[in-house]
Amino acid sequence: MKKVVAILLAGVLMLGASVTAFAAPSPSATSNTASITATSETGTVTISSTYDTEEEKAAAEALAADPSSTLESVVGASAASDMVLKDVFDVSVDGYESGDVTVTFAVSGVDSSSTVIVFHYTDGAWHQEDASLGSGTITVTFSDLSPVAIYVDSTTASAAGSSSSSSSSSSSSTTTSPATGEAPLMAGIFAVIAIAADGMVISRKRMYA
Repeated sequence: MKKVVAILLAGVLMLGASVTAFAAPSPSATSNTASITATSETGTVTISSTYDTEEEKAAAEALAADPSSTLESVVGASAASDMVLKDVFDVSVDGYESGDVTVTFAVSGVDSSSTVIVFHYTDGAWHQEDASLGSGTITVTFSDLSPVAIYVDSTTASAAGSSSSSSSSSSSSTTTSPATGEAPLMAGIFAVIAIAADGMVISRKRMYA
């Protein structure tokens, strides 16, 4: 009987050790960020946060860290009023070598009534580019390819944010899945403890009978 009790107690310890692994919550998080895509008749357009030089990377990071100051330094405080940074990124086009290249960006919330400012980092500084607006599009012709920053007015930014959050509210939240396996394991542990206790009682009774 002592051997049986020892085996049962060993089983309790093993089950107890496994509870931590099975009962730990499994976090699952997905983020929904408004992405800008682009097309060009020249070739496939790639938008990324990978820059060709350290200078371009530093310029993009500085703009992202303080978009208002950078905007005002180029267009002035009046034109910069009520503008919001949509994104800053690098642009490359397959097959492009040199000369002018036209790129159309798909930007949620933009229409012909929007106010949009497009910056292009070239010759060591940010420059404003002319842009044509359509329904959800911004078309710009660049003299070369390098980092681009897009600003939109706050009304356009709000419209884009509302559309994005309403269409994918479930994917933008962080959820924690329930701890699976915890209840069955705990029930098993208590059952084994009960059996072990009964065995110990019986053993003691036999000893003193």
